[in-house]
Amino acid sequence: MNLLELPFDSGDIPREYVLEMAAALRDPSFAGAIYAKGKRTLEQHADSWVPRITLLAAHRLNRENEFLPYYGEFLNWMDTQPKKDWYRLLSDSAPADDMYSQSGEVGIPFESLQGEFQRLFDNLGSPDDGHILDIGCAGGLWAINLAKHGYRVIGTDKHRGLIEHARANARNLGVEDKTQFLVDDACASRLAPEHYSSRVLCLAVTPCLADDAAFNALIAHLDQVSRVPAPSGRKRMVVLGGNRWGLRRVSAVNDVLELATRDYPLASARLAMIEMNWWMHAHHLQAIKKLFPEIVLIGERDQKLDGVREDFLLQ
Repeated sequence: MNLLELPFDSGDIPREYVLEMAAALRDPSFAGAIYAKGKRTLEQHADSWVPRITLLAAHRLNRENEFLPYYGEFLNWMDTQPKKDWYRLLSDSAPADDMYSQSGEVGIPFESLQGEFQRLFDNLGSPDDGHILDIGCAGGLWAINLAKHGYRVIGTDKHRGLIEHARANARNLGVEDKTQFLVDDACASRLAPEHYSSRVLCLAVTPCLADDAAFNALIAHLDQVSRVPAPSGRKRMVVLGGNRWGLRRVSAVNDVLELATRDYPLASARLAMIEMNWWMHAHHLQAIKKLFPEIVLIGERDQKLDGVREDFLLQ
């Protein structure tokens, strides 16, 4: 197969062809031909994989700074398009006994997760202060760890298969009596009021959103389900965590390019993940402030190849 003859301007191509093309970028003459064809195509029309492979070709030719503005424009355009439900594909492929993969926490050191758990515990208050609502609970990673520390948790997720995993995980880890897992789409919720809580977690959900409309629906849902009196009389608390921020996205792209020479196919796959994620921008923060006047940053995580993900305490 001649990779240069692949249709850059009409129709998507199988993922394996893109990875094969990325591997061939080690040949500078091939990289030069891909770069020239990619730039020509982008002046007219291109499918989503073309900017990615053209950027990697530019990197191979030491011309990434020349092409990065074009790639940035492409990412900004991607933000205006409905995102695919990539998380369903990831979670459906996770092993039945791997709660970390089911929850999307792949490639993150366990020590980093421990730090995040501790930061959460420092802000949650007493286990006796009513149940916690975990929106987008996935395989139950956070809910089950909270249950191990005495909290009662209700978890929701729109993917039925993940809810089934979460129930099995809770049963296997001996916290079935402290957890309840329900199928519910936070962006089109039908959650019964008896499950509402003054303490709500929404962790790593925003990167999986489809568009601004889904974000607005999610924030409205967080506002609605948290408007219940707390047993202790304290303020309501919503933790919106694991958000990817558009202003920091270029750092994630640069992290990928740092490692590209060693493994161009892997770099291509990581750029694809950056493109698929939904990223939060300044106007989204303003939308949050309308419903949650007080926003407190309770921590941040800076991971290579992932950009900066920030956690906010909304009250």
